[in-house]
Amino acid sequence: MFKTNFGRNNYSLFPCKGGNVKVMGMKEEMDEFPRALSPDCLSPKRHVHFADLDGQKLVSVKVITPANSEEDLSGCKSSDSLNQVALPIHFKRFRCCFTQPVTEESFSERVMERNVCLENAVFYGFSMTGIVKVKNITFAKEVTARYTVDGWQNYRDVWADYVPKSSDGETDRFRFRISIPQDVEVGGKLEFAIRYRTGGEEYWDNNFHRNYTAECFLHAIVDK
Repeated sequence: MFKTNFGRNNYSLFPCKGGNVKVMGMKEEMDEFPRALSPDCLSPKRHVHFADLDGQKLVSVKVITPANSEEDLSGCKSSDSLNQVALPIHFKRFRCCFTQPVTEESFSERVMERNVCLENAVFYGFSMTGIVKVKNITFAKEVTARYTVDGWQNYRDVWADYVPKSSDGETDRFRFRISIPQDVEVGGKLEFAIRYRTGGEEYWDNNFHRNYTAECFLHAIVDK
């Protein structure tokens, strides 16, 4: 049985005729393994810079400082922009040319005597909503509003709907809505009247033969 002897230089000796043969062994010193490197031993981190097609930096920083330390950079607006006058914007609107009937002291008597009367009318742009109060003669009722914007050359009728829980036993309320054509000229007028049918009879409220009238006018709003 042979005995392997390792020397200092990691060689092994095998006996043979004529002498010993020196063969490199597989033994490795632990010191030959690479040691863990500390952060201080690492090479510096690489920095990446982005450039444009001409090789210039993509971002440039410019520092602007006042020529005078007392200069106020916030006051850069020209005097012309500060002195501009705001111009008004005009819209076409409608206004009533009659007193709201409900504001008159004789309103309740008027309803009972004439069986039907407009209560009030409110405009929202080119739309008008009206409330009508009628005398409760019979259960079945038909209420309509007839209107024109060309002096009765043409006219239209719109239905009025019953206002829920508006009955007090003697009267009922109905609501109608009129969509006014937007091509009405300034100074043009909307005229309308109320028709009430019940018990085979027909009653009208035309503001004592003058009709209810609203006029188109220009409403100005200043754009600040």
